[in-house]
Amino acid sequence: MNTNDINAAAKLLADARLTGVKRDPLPAALQPKTIEDGHAIQDATMALLNEAIGGWKVGLDKEGTMSRAPILKSVIQESPGRVRASGEHLRGIEAEIAFRFLKDLPPRGSDYSRQEVEDAVEAFPAIELLNSRYAEPGPRSTLEKLADCIIQGGFVCGKPRADWKSVDFAKLEVVLTVDGAEIATGTGTHPVGDPVAPAVALVNALRTTSGVKAGQIMTTGTWTGINYAGSDSLAVANFDGFEPVLTQFESSQG
Repeated sequence: MNTNDINAAAKLLADARLTGVKRDPLPAALQPKTIEDGHAIQDATMALLNEAIGGWKVGLDKEGTMSRAPILKSVIQESPGRVRASGEHLRGIEAEIAFRFLKDLPPRGSDYSRQEVEDAVEAFPAIELLNSRYAEPGPRSTLEKLADCIIQGGFVCGKPRADWKSVDFAKLEVVLTVDGAEIATGTGTHPVGDPVAPAVALVNALRTTSGVKAGQIMTTGTWTGINYAGSDSLAVANFDGFEPVLTQFESSQG
């Protein structure tokens, strides 16, 4: 994609965010063809919105391919989270383990080691909130969803665990409930088995541009798949050994 096409796609997605009006798929000529296109549309969208980036969601597949999306600072909250569940909100939820950076990892010429990244963060459980700027997100391709910030819609942070480095993530159990009913469970169900690895990959991608700032978060993939809450539902993510994370959805009439 050329710069004009990237900026045109970004304007359509930024307008959908600003108006709250869901849109049709991007025109064929403005759809991303590569991961790099998707990231470029994200970056151009963020520039148009002119909002602070509070963190990142990052995915890493088993072949080592990394994709990422910014999380606006304005949609990050602490547990118990409260979300207005209007008709425009997808109400998708994912239980995740995330990291908050306690110090800057600035741009530099060489990669950061895993140890350096681990020493810079604290780990906490979270509920990622999913939303989309598309009226019908289901049929959209992976690259179209990437351009739309991987349907990122908000984030609820739980309390950090001081001894998180002692956690055996391969054995970590999680239960996700909605209104008290278990809707997803798992043991060691992180997509690549290791939530630190995607964070390291993104840190080293960002070291060539902005770097990572203290206070920013990174969330590294769902342990429970994508699930959905009702318009007045209470969602709770409970990772063994961590305090539960709560998110209360509230209908527009509530």
